[in-house]
Amino acid sequence: HLNTSGQAQFALWLRERVLEMAGQVEQTRVYGDTRYTTAIEIATRSLSGGAVASSEVVVVNGLGTVDGLAASGYAGSRRAPILLTQADALPATVSNYLAANQPAAVTIVGGTNAVQPVVEEQIRALLPSAAVVRIQGADRYRTAEQLARTVFAEAGVLFIAAGSSQV
Repeated sequence: HLNTSGQAQFALWLRERVLEMAGQVEQTRVYGDTRYTTAIEIATRSLSGGAVASSEVVVVNGLGTVDGLAASGYAGSRRAPILLTQADALPATVSNYLAANQPAAVTIVGGTNAVQPVVEEQIRALLPSAAVVRIQGADRYRTAEQLARTVFAEAGVLFIAAGSSQV
């Protein structure tokens, strides 16, 4: 157990180690005008670089971080990019990406408050032949649990993060 002082010292030590390693790797800044376009830029570059496949995407609410964080392991295991949406409308840039890439599968992460049914309907209309599924739980913790069970049913190690903060 670390106290506040110990946590701060560890954070500084970790930052120094990451910066040391980063100096050995080519870095490219990827960004967009909004968080939604930034996610599209990451997906596009990852697709062209072969890091992700075009056959599946994961869609999460772009205003919260919890479902996106929980979905990262799921998306990585499936080589699927994570796209961000508004709760009540699919941004045009995301619609354009989906129309251009025609993924065969779309996984929506989060309940109907996080990603409302109207967004799911927009996705289904854009991609009528795609398999569209939703992974959700009664709350953010149960959603994370469902994602973890889907991918890591036999995991030997478990890491836990607090779900009480949006930061």
